[in-house]
Amino acid sequence: MSNLRDKKFIHEALREGAKALARGDFPVGAVLVINGRVAAKTNNALLSKRTWGDHAETRLLLDRSKTIRQARVKNPKVRIELYTTLEPCLMCLGCAMLHRVDRVIFSCPDPRGGVSHMTRARLPSFYRDNWPSVRGGILKKNAYKMFLRFMSVQHTKQWKENKKLFEAMAAKWRES
Repeated sequence: MSNLRDKKFIHEALREGAKALARGDFPVGAVLVINGRVAAKTNNALLSKRTWGDHAETRLLLDRSKTIRQARVKNPKVRIELYTTLEPCLMCLGCAMLHRVDRVIFSCPDPRGGVSHMTRARLPSFYRDNWPSVRGGILKKNAYKMFLRFMSVQHTKQWKENKKLFEAMAAKWRES
């Protein structure tokens, strides 16, 4: 896929993340693309809904589950892609895998435990066979700045520790 095309959809995810940030939520935005067209987009609601599972990617896939299934049944070769501002967690990648997403494209790596470095070799065949392609780092500094803005106004120990992890990660970008 073209880098320009991926940037276009990451920009849309960044706009969704900015909506979450404006609402006081962790600024993750996600965009679902089916055959090159935006099918849906949303953002995190972790803090506003006060639930740990309201990640943008999972919310988006669950909300559009029927649409995804119908598209896949109608045309098994349909291309389903998920664009997100942050490297997916295990839950979000698992949801993408179960929804037969072909590609997951993220902006900023997640130093707290993103899944792009997981190996499939020891997973059961169902998971290995349905694992999406994962690509990251597109416009990572844009997303990083948004995450840093959010974490800079948080006062819990957890967010302060997360901020240190993100800053250490970004320092390595400057070194390379």
